[in-house]
Amino acid sequence: MILFALLAITASDPVLSKVGSGEVDWTRGVLRTEVSVVANTDAWEGTRATEMEARHQLEARFFAIAGRLPVSAKLTASNVMSRFPAVGRQMKAGLKDGVGDWHVAETRYYQSGRVVLVGELDLLDWLKPYAIEVASQKGSASLDMGTFSGVLVDARHLAVKPSYAPRFLGPASVVVYDLSHFSQRTVISTMPVLWVSDAAAEQVAERVGDNPLMLVAKSVAGKRDLRFSAVDAMELRELSATSAPHQRLPIVIVVSDGK
Repeated sequence: MILFALLAITASDPVLSKVGSGEVDWTRGVLRTEVSVVANTDAWEGTRATEMEARHQLEARFFAIAGRLPVSAKLTASNVMSRFPAVGRQMKAGLKDGVGDWHVAETRYYQSGRVVLVGELDLLDWLKPYAIEVASQKGSASLDMGTFSGVLVDARHLAVKPSYAPRFLGPASVVVYDLSHFSQRTVISTMPVLWVSDAAAEQVAERVGDNPLMLVAKSVAGKRDLRFSAVDAMELRELSATSAPHQRLPIVIVVSDGK
């Protein structure tokens, strides 16, 4: 019944949330922001200089806002960088222009000489050093997936705020799933969870397959982590106890929106 209810969803908007002066598209896994610079001259050289200045401002913008990105209810990207110095150095390098994990996704020119650049920071690549640090060294993304092809969580009825790697909690807030359940081989190529507003979207079937474990989140902890009933938590524990399936089972969370 839950599956039929989810498939009845018709909205297909991406799950979005604000981070400072930027916006995270959790469905695509990118942090977007834009800057606007006005050229001092109409000459081509002036336009090129304006573009370079805009790139410098984009770099500064990403340095200013990326640290606010929520990793879970307990962590922001800034917390991660301070707690893991080596990881932090890699993540800071990932914010640098030209050699980092962001690119210019859109450039707009105006007759007034104004140039607008839209930049996108790839969260999979940027947070990969942290994911590798936390993820299990055991397990393989290519092993047999067993009974279930993925995990599909219905959280449409909850005011949950998206994060990079939300924790799944059982009764008494015991953690039954977090980033450490994934293998390193998995996190180098896949975001921990896919956030969607439409369970019928093409990428959902691609992610969780045709036989996902269906779960309904019971409540929200710390605005970003999901709490499950004792029965569902037991299901997750059993999965975790049998060949560590979270190391290879993809997870999709369906929400009403990302606000």
